[in-house]
Parts: sequence; C-alpha cells; structure tokens
Amino acid sequence: MTDQKDSRDNLTEHKSQQELLLDKIQLMLDKTDPERWKKGGKPLDADERFEKALNAWHEVYTIDLQTGTLVVRKETPVKGDFLGRGFILVPIGRANFVVELRPSGWHHAELTDYNRRSRFPNRERTLLAEGDLGNTIYGQVQERYNAHFAKKQKEYDQDAYEFVSRLPGRLKEETLNVWDRIEDNPGEVRFVATIDERTIDVMRTQQNNLESYELLVIRHGVESKLPERGLAKDLFDSILELGETSRLMTLSKVLEQM
Repeated sequence: MTDQKDSRDNLTEHKSQQELLLDKIQLMLDKTDPERWKKGGKPLDADERFEKALNAWHEVYTIDLQTGTLVVRKETPVKGDFLGRGFILVPIGRANFVVELRPSGWHHAELTDYNRRSRFPNRERTLLAEGDLGNTIYGQVQERYNAHFAKKQKEYDQDAYEFVSRLPGRLKEETLNVWDRIEDNPGEVRFVATIDERTIDVMRTQQNNLESYELLVIRHGVESKLPERGLAKDLFDSILELGETSRLMTLSKVLEQM
C-alpha cells in the first residue's frame, strides 16, 4: 500500500505545474453540468455565401460564472472571395484557441452573428489561455458538450418518433383543429401545432407531380428531424382529415339553426 502511495507521489512530483493545473481543470470540467454551456457558431462551410468579406471565423462556448462569462473559443483567420452570389470564406492560417473572461451577460453573438455584429463590440476581456493550452481546454469542453448533446439528441429523437407515431390515431378521435395551415411558398403546405409541450411542423411539397414530406418536432428547444416519409405522410393526411371533420362539425351546428 505504501509503495503504491509513493509511486503516485513520485508521479505527481514529475508532473509540471502546468500539467497539474490542466488535471485540475479537467476535473472541474467533469463536474460541470454540460447544460450550463452555451454554444455559438458552427464549422466553416465552403458553400455558404456572405454579403461581405470577413477576416475571422469563430466557434464559441460560454458559461456564466459569478465573476463574469467564461469564453472558450476557436478563431480561424479567413479571407473572402467574391463568387457572384456573395463571398465565400477561405481559411488563410492556423486557428487560434483562446480562453478568456468577459463581462457578465456577454453573448457569443458578438462574434458569431455575422449579419448583426455589434458595431462597437465590448472588447473588455481578461486573457486566461491561448495557443496549445487554449487548444487543449477547447478540446475538452467540446468533447464533453458534444457527447452530452449527442446522447440528448438521440433520446429526443426517439421520444419524437414515438409521440408522432401515436398522433394519427389520436387525431381520428378529435374534432377540434388546433393546427395552423401555412402556405407561404407555391407548392408547399405546412401544418404547425403545439401539443403536450412539443411543436410539430409537418410539410408537404408538390413539384412536377412529385410529393415530398418533411417532419420536425421541437421539444424544450431541441429539434428532431424525422426522416421517415411514411410517418410524415400519415400525419399530414390525418391533419387534412381532421380539418374536414372540424369544418363539417361547424356546418352541422350552422344547419341546426335552420
């Protein structure tokens, strides 16, 4: 037992102060609820077009602390090439990873919302780490965040599938139509409703005698896009039938006044 303790002590002695601090940081990240982190930005898409050229692309994680907002971010230098429909962004150097403390209430949109960036951004910040250290911390935060929300997405997708699978049968027993019909674009019909804390959005697109369906379920801010065409079609048809039933009920009440 003593030999094992001595071995651990020797291992600790051989670790640098930096390595010991990183171990401590990793332990604190393990104890932090991933739900507290907010993510801003996305990986750079070579096909996306922008109205103006940018000089940097940001992917950001933030968490609110008592002393301010902790920001862990990846900043990639880019240049804009104009290709007729707008600018595409091309990386022109290695990404820099930064860990910093910003004032309380700071929001990642200041860096990631490229269409509505603040004209006078709040540049007050305290640099805590960058370069390789920043890269290590960014990777640890990203890994925990992605693992947590991938598991959460899977659970929500399963819940959405089971919920929507029961809806057609449930709608056959109802006469009150709570679905909003939206026809913003030619050939597209959408039905949207909020049922049991879930927003259901089902769309049918008709083009060149072909039909396609899309089905989206949003619960607690998490989106589940269900790819099953048959499920979306069954729900869409059930909503159409419910609409007809609801109108017949209204007509019947009107005729009762004759």
